[in-house]
Amino acid sequence: MEHVVVRLEDDGYWLDPSAYLAILPSLARDLPPGASEFALDPQHYDFVSDRSVHDLWFRSLRLDDADGAASLSFGHSGEKHAYGLSLV
Repeated sequence: MEHVVVRLEDDGYWLDPSAYLAILPSLARDLPPGASEFALDPQHYDFVSDRSVHDLWFRSLRLDDADGAASLSFGHSGEKHAYGLSLV
């Protein structure tokens, strides 16, 4: 990952997303409004938040050959999340 440092340690992985979070506002300017709002929400980067994407489970990927549209769906873990996530 170019902007996130991930290091394997004895008790798991250590992550430092500070470089990514620093450039995120400039990257978000080029995203559609919904994607920008999602990317800038700090709760998505907090592993204990119920809005974190950390523990979501892949559910489906749908492709529409007619118009090239795609949708990606993740289900909630049940333990921490109340809702899943759909990207269209």
